[in-house]
Formats: sequence, C-alpha cells, structure tokens
Amino acid sequence: MGTWATPDTMVKAKKLVALLKRPISPDVAKDKLYDLVGDDDLFDALQDAKDDRYTEDVRRMVALKLGEWDEWYFRAPEDWRRPFEIGVWETLRPVYRKILAPYRRG
Repeated sequence: MGTWATPDTMVKAKKLVALLKRPISPDVAKDKLYDLVGDDDLFDALQDAKDDRYTEDVRRMVALKLGEWDEWYFRAPEDWRRPFEIGVWETLRPVYRKILAPYRRG
C-alpha cells in the first residue's frame, strides 16, 4: 500500500470538500483526486470501477479512505510523515461522515 498525497493542509481540505459536494464519476475521479487523496488502494478501486463501466458516484470510496486515515492518524500520529494542519480533520470529518451515513447501521 502506498500513499503519495493527503489533504494535510486547509487549502487541500477545502478543495476536497468542494469536490465532495457533487457526485464524482470514475472517469474523472483519478485526475481530480490525485493531489488530494493519492492512495494505491483507492486508485485501484477507482480504476476497477472505471473498467467495470461503473457510472455512479465514487464519493463513498473516497469517504471510506478518509475514514480509514482518520482512524489511523489518531491511533498512531507518529506513523505519518507529515502532520496535518490544525483544523483539517475538523473540516473533513463531517463531510465524509455525511457521505457514509446512509450506509451505516444503527
């Protein structure tokens, strides 16, 4: 697994929030997300969605990756090479949680 880009600044976080406000098709997802959420597992899933001619919104995939990172960051922040600016997770967390809310049980 490799990660080359994270939304670790407020500028990137706000750009990602703006992208996540509207559906993202697999055809354009990789280009739009490359510098914001660059991750091998995510990009493999986006490529699979594109190859399978999946035409729906891929924001759920992005939200799942953000949730994974959020958990990892707060469990072991020393594992991350660069710290996130103050306020990044407070900006991203409500957005990705809202995307995932319809899929959660309970």
